[in-house]
Amino acid sequence: MEESNYSVMSLNLLTSGARLPGNPAFTKRVHAIQKMIQQYQPDIIGVQELTKFMFPYLSEIQNTYTIFGDSRHAFLSDEYSSILFNKNRFTFLEGKTFWLSPTINKPGSKFLFSQFPRIVTYIYLKDKQTQQTFSVFNTHLDANFDFVRAKQILVLTKIIRKSQKGDFTIVTGDFNCTCDSRALLCMQKTKLSDLIERKFGTTLRGSIGSYRFHHLPIDHIFVSQSIKPITVTKITDSYNNIFPTDHYPVYVEFSILQNNGTENMTIL
Repeated sequence: MEESNYSVMSLNLLTSGARLPGNPAFTKRVHAIQKMIQQYQPDIIGVQELTKFMFPYLSEIQNTYTIFGDSRHAFLSDEYSSILFNKNRFTFLEGKTFWLSPTINKPGSKFLFSQFPRIVTYIYLKDKQTQQTFSVFNTHLDANFDFVRAKQILVLTKIIRKSQKGDFTIVTGDFNCTCDSRALLCMQKTKLSDLIERKFGTTLRGSIGSYRFHHLPIDHIFVSQSIKPITVTKITDSYNNIFPTDHYPVYVEFSILQNNGTENMTIL
C-alpha cells in the first residue's frame, strides 16, 4: 500500500483580551501567526483561545482554511477551541462541539470548580485525493485544578470513543497539564499515542508558567498507533521579532498507509 503524508499543528492563540508581558496585542501578533502558518503549511490546526474579536483579522488564513467549531458559551471570556482544515485538500463530512461536563450537549455547561466551560471540537474529514477519512478532536482543559481536568478527560475519552471513525484519529489541545498528570495518564490508557514527549521541554514561553509545569510540555498531539511520525517540532520562531503567541506551537508531520481500515479506541 502507498503512504499518505499529513501535517498537524496545535496552536494556542492567546486570547485577544490578554495583556501579558512580552506579548503584543493580537492585532500585532496576527502577522506573525500568518507567517508561521505560511511557513509550516499544516493540513490541520487545532487552535485554543480563539475569540470573536479575532475573526475579522483571519481573512488571509481563511483563504486556505475552513474554521469549524462553536464557542464555549461562557458569560465572560467566551472562546473557541476550533479546528482549521485545508479546504482544498479535505471534504468536511460532519462535526460538532461538545462540553466537557456531565451534560455534553448543553452549551455553557461545566464541572463544579471549572473556571470556565470547557469544550472539545470534533470533525470528520475525507481526503479528496486518497479518499481516506479520519477524525480530529481539539480541546483546552481547565487551567486551575488537576481533579477537574481528570473529570474533563474522562468525558473527553468517552466522546472520542463514541464519535471517532475513519482510518485514523488525531487529538490536539492545550491540556494544561503534563504527561505525569492524572489527566494525561488517563489519555495514555487509550490506543492513542502522545507525540509530544518530555524531551521537548516547556511549551510555554513564560518562565512562571514553565516553572509551574516543571518545564514540561502542556500542549499535546495524540494520534492513532497506526500513524508513523516523520517530524515532531516545537516551534520557537519569532517573525520580525514578534512571537505568534505565549505558547510554543507544536507541529507534527506523519504518514499512514492508504486504506488502512478503521480502528476503534479501547478505554482500559
